Amino acid sequence: MNKSTKLFQSIAIAFAALLFFSVGCNRNKGESNIAKAKLACFQSVYERDTLWMQVDTGKQFIEGNMSIHYWSKNQKYVGTFRGEMLGDTLIGNFNFKINELPTTYSNPVAFLKKDGKYIMGDGKVETLLGRAYFSKATPIDYSNSKFELVPVACKED
Repeated sequence: MNKSTKLFQSIAIAFAALLFFSVGCNRNKGESNIAKAKLACFQSVYERDTLWMQVDTGKQFIEGNMSIHYWSKNQKYVGTFRGEMLGDTLIGNFNFKINELPTTYSNPVAFLKKDGKYIMGDGKVETLLGRAYFSKATPIDYSNSKFELVPVACKED
């Protein structure tokens, strides 16, 4: 190999390494920003009762944490949410414990997206083989909702 070929190869290798490093760094920064953008938090307050939800919306299924504090009953429901968007409705299950007792419950929940809010629906719940779900024969009612979730800043750990 002559000197010009070696020089050309050295420059090409250096350029490839620089390009690889540059793309790798930018991609990591981009993924970090995207990951932060996927986290969404919502809150609703009705009289003294509160509902709070923090979910990751970056996957096919939306999942995260949810809590409802019913002050009048002195009960706090804390657990996880997993669901998906079906048109303008976020529908899924809330798996929770009441006041940190050992029993875990699972209830279907539905939120209608309207005017930048998620309105919690009330529906007829049926069970089959121990699993609760909304009855397909009775529409979910969003007109008398106790909770209307609005976007809020997520809490830092």
